[in-house]
Amino acid sequence: MDSIRYRGDGTFDTTNVPATELGDTIMRLGTTNGKLSLVDYFTPSDQKCLEDQDTDLGSGGVLIPPDQTGTFPHILVQAGKEGAIYVVDRDQMTQMNSHYKGISNCTTQDPEIMGEESASGAIGGMWSMPAYWNGNLYFWGSGDALKVLPLVNGFPDFSQLTSNSTVMGFPGATPSISSNGTTANTAILWAIDSSQYGSPGPGPGPAILHAFDATDISTELWNSTQAKNNRDRAGNAVKFSVPTIADGQVYVGATNQVDVYGLLPVTSTPTITPSSGSFTSSVQVTITDTTAGSTIHYTTDRSTPTQTHGKIYKIPFTLKSSATVQAIAITPKLANSDVASETYTIQP
Repeated sequence: MDSIRYRGDGTFDTTNVPATELGDTIMRLGTTNGKLSLVDYFTPSDQKCLEDQDTDLGSGGVLIPPDQTGTFPHILVQAGKEGAIYVVDRDQMTQMNSHYKGISNCTTQDPEIMGEESASGAIGGMWSMPAYWNGNLYFWGSGDALKVLPLVNGFPDFSQLTSNSTVMGFPGATPSISSNGTTANTAILWAIDSSQYGSPGPGPGPAILHAFDATDISTELWNSTQAKNNRDRAGNAVKFSVPTIADGQVYVGATNQVDVYGLLPVTSTPTITPSSGSFTSSVQVTITDTTAGSTIHYTTDRSTPTQTHGKIYKIPFTLKSSATVQAIAITPKLANSDVASETYTIQP
């Protein structure tokens, strides 16, 4: 059984083959007689430069996507502090097993790599790892916006790297994606902004959970700062935390607590009586709701009632002319109800 590992900043052995010191290296490890052994490895050709400038590869995690179409079905994707995206064949990590060809200048173009490699700085430095969904890679580097990179015939198409406008500070984020398989319009990308982590960081301050449409990352569906009165506020941020999705809920690790997010229970829809109809005299209207503690807002001018728009219902009222009555019920810590509507035509 093989496994993929990577090693952080440090010395690389340029004398022995295979190398015995493997700083800034992605390694494939196997087991022989129950002991770990080095099976294959890839090291950027500018490893020494990355080490000297503290832009090492090992700050980022390795992503292993599902099998791809094309010549190289078994790829891995990784990026580190430099913000260069590496795509490596897991079956043979370098061309002709050359492993490493050190070069004196700082460049990200590796003559021994089998596949693709972006330019340096294509994404913000990664102290995290990308996510995969339905043929797309998602990166959220430090000091950068969320970016999506499509795979075409098994390889990233760097010409189609796109981003949204939401920039996140250090350390960036590792996204998680929930969806109903590959069904359109069901994929949500979740990410935690932990940039307000505590000492020695800028915090303590709250973590912020974001939800984006994974098929259109420019569309933010929700975040935990939007609700009034800090209803959805998370606990103080923990650096490098990753959202976990299970059973329709999202779990966020915070300082001394775990915050759990899910769909709020919905306030029941109000009942307006009498029902719509034509009347020959004035009509007394009554509005009721079965959710304890709810407040009913209503309108009679065909506008939609909201938490901040419409009259608050207290007692029955009388209509002397034709009107449409619309009502919504609002309960603290619950989702607002659907809008109820009844139309009354009053004949002279």
